[in-house]
Amino acid sequence: MSKQISLSSSRGMCELLSDILRKYADAAYPKGGSECSQSARESLLVSAEGIRLNWNEESQTTQISRRLRTMAKSAIKYYSQSLTLEEDFPADRRREYLLSVFSGEAIDEAGYHQAQERDRST
Repeated sequence: MSKQISLSSSRGMCELLSDILRKYADAAYPKGGSECSQSARESLLVSAEGIRLNWNEESQTTQISRRLRTMAKSAIKYYSQSLTLEEDFPADRRREYLLSVFSGEAIDEAGYHQAQERDRST
């Protein structure tokens, strides 16, 4: 059984996923927390960097550890909550779009912008 999950995404969405994980690590596991908290933080930060560095242009994929799937999903949910507060309209469609990458769907900027437009119209 593979310890990695393949995520199909454009380079831009790969960068966004990496940023989401970094921001979540800072928010959920700030520096100076417990030893357990710092371990989770480091795992997220290493994974964020790995997502970015391991993006493959030919296959339009990157990898993430199966162990971090739940935390990555939580990071996306946190990101959508932050967007909702910033923009004063829901980010539900964008959240669902980004989460679809864990179900084997490919994500790209065009799909993300369509989800954003649907968020704005609700």
